[in-house]
Amino acid sequence: MPVDTSFYSKSYIKCVNKGIMTDFVNIYTDNHRKEFDAQYKNMEQFAKNYKVPDSYWNEFLAYSKAHGVEFTATDLKASGEEIRKNLKGLIIRALYGLDGYLKYDYSTDPEVKKPWRF
Repeated sequence: MPVDTSFYSKSYIKCVNKGIMTDFVNIYTDNHRKEFDAQYKNMEQFAKNYKVPDSYWNEFLAYSKAHGVEFTATDLKASGEEIRKNLKGLIIRALYGLDGYLKYDYSTDPEVKKPWRF
């Protein structure tokens, strides 16, 4: 089954390849860990209830720009939803480990959700 690359923009690929998203999330999560721990009891509650706020989104875009990746409106139209999903998933990984991240990632992957047909 081919991988869905419809959301790949040049800026998205550059951001991922440079590790900008991961670096940003690690810094952001470390700075907000107490807030997350106080608000969410577990990964399932976080995954269900956390929405990437505009303030976090804007911080990410500014961080990316400061590190050499600027997203155009076209980039954000193609990649924005996937970036938001990845930002949330990477926070889950930072807070709840790889197992939590994989549960979240699999639960949001349309290919994993499809019924198997033989």
